[in-house]
Amino acid sequence: MSVSLADLPVLVALLLLIVVTGGIGYLTFAEWRDRRRLQAEQKRTTTGAQTLMVAPLSLLGDRLLSALQTALPLDAYPQPLLLPASQAKFGDYQSNVCLSLSKQVGKAPRELAQEVVAHLNVDDICQPVEIAGPGFLNFRLQPAFLARSLQHALGSDRLGIPPVREPRRVVVDFSSPNIAKEMHVGHLRSTIIGDCIARILEFQGHDVLRLNHVGDWGTQFGMLIAYLDEVYPDALTTANALDLGDLVTFYKQAKQRFDSDPEFQQKAPPASGGAAAGRRTQSPRLATSV
Repeated sequence: MSVSLADLPVLVALLLLIVVTGGIGYLTFAEWRDRRRLQAEQKRTTTGAQTLMVAPLSLLGDRLLSALQTALPLDAYPQPLLLPASQAKFGDYQSNVCLSLSKQVGKAPRELAQEVVAHLNVDDICQPVEIAGPGFLNFRLQPAFLARSLQHALGSDRLGIPPVREPRRVVVDFSSPNIAKEMHVGHLRSTIIGDCIARILEFQGHDVLRLNHVGDWGTQFGMLIAYLDEVYPDALTTANALDLGDLVTFYKQAKQRFDSDPEFQQKAPPASGGAAAGRRTQSPRLATSV
């Protein structure tokens, strides 16, 4: 094949076209390869996120139940299927379900365990499941699974904790002080604990109602007012005549009088006026939202 000088511009153009297209093709392939890797990673992370959003005990329990339903279709299975291992040498979780079912299905526990393990799909979570002793199933979590769980928790605004599947209406009743007496650290403690419980339940997705019952306040103030009317009437007409601590002392004395003196019991409720009337005609306890 002979090439003339007149053909050189065409050949140069063809060579440039090949180089340019080849380069573009290489870059496109590199981008495509990187994109594929990113998509695969995103798919693995997205798929894994659903797994990581479930506690390992619950997740393994579901997998174990699925294996049991495949290997041994029964109407019901003994509960719980899976528990945290009693000792570290047995792994992280352990199940004795095969021992519990052996008599029912007429098979040796180890034989039954082998059938269940054959249908058990936990390779993405655990190391190979160990059949121990007469037929226990020992589960050891993979370090890689734990690492992925921690990474997912760090990147999640819920720390990898999913909302409950079936939210419920929950009433949390806490503190409940006697409003006729001075509050103390016990009320503060129960209020903090109650609020923590309410926050946890709300985080899980439940509809929480916080309640704080102030109690039968009509009788409390009725007997205190009646007692003060007898022993310290100025306290009922003069501001700051008593310190709060003094009121607590008088309240205790009024309570003793109320419990031991039937005549004082009849006198005390009307002393609180509308409060006592409301107590007698309405609910014996009043609830306020906090």
